[in-house]
Amino acid sequence: MESKIFYEKEYLEYNPEWHTNDSYFKFLEIKKIIKKNKLQFKNFCEVGCGAGKILVYLSKKYRNKFFYGYEISKKAYSMSDKKLKNVKYYNKILNKKNFFDIILCADVLEHVENPYKFLREIKKTSKYQILHIPLDLSVNSIFRKSVLLRARKEVGHLHFYNKELILHDLQKLNFKVVDYFYTFNENIYTRGSWAQKLIAIIRKLIFFINRDLAVNFLGGFSLLILTK
Repeated sequence: MESKIFYEKEYLEYNPEWHTNDSYFKFLEIKKIIKKNKLQFKNFCEVGCGAGKILVYLSKKYRNKFFYGYEISKKAYSMSDKKLKNVKYYNKILNKKNFFDIILCADVLEHVENPYKFLREIKKTSKYQILHIPLDLSVNSIFRKSVLLRARKEVGHLHFYNKELILHDLQKLNFKVVDYFYTFNENIYTRGSWAQKLIAIIRKLIFFINRDLAVNFLGGFSLLILTK
């Protein structure tokens, strides 16, 4: 797999834990989409697995399955737990000769220099794909220019999506969209200031009333997608 994932030099300065504190939240959402769609699998691969914490949680939930994590960052790879019997990590790009029942890309696509090429490659190497995509584009992020600039500088987002754009791209690349739903990690905001905590409450209230309205106007949500 030739596509490379872009990391800003400042990434580790802003994210020294490599987002491991968000891994349990993502695990719960991934477990939900697996259960909801009754996915059967023997092997599971995460591309761009970071420090590998999502795979740790998955391996404990599905103990008779085999898990593989690929990560090009030496620092993130060094943080992964190499002692687990049913998880194996690689500090390299996924070989396109491999084939997996499920490939997971959690908050990865927005970092990839050529997302279309990347998507074509993971489609060739897996039966199902699970994608977790931050929905950076909203009325709030466009009005407040600093939001998108911060996403570019602090977390290295090269591409910005909303629900319609990512689903359109997947369909154009001949993916079959099996299922999708919004996700909202309120833990990010509970760790912030009182103003961020208040905004998180407002987001949840509006989301309860009208999901698309909350996502498109306020932002702060992601989309979990199952394709094949």
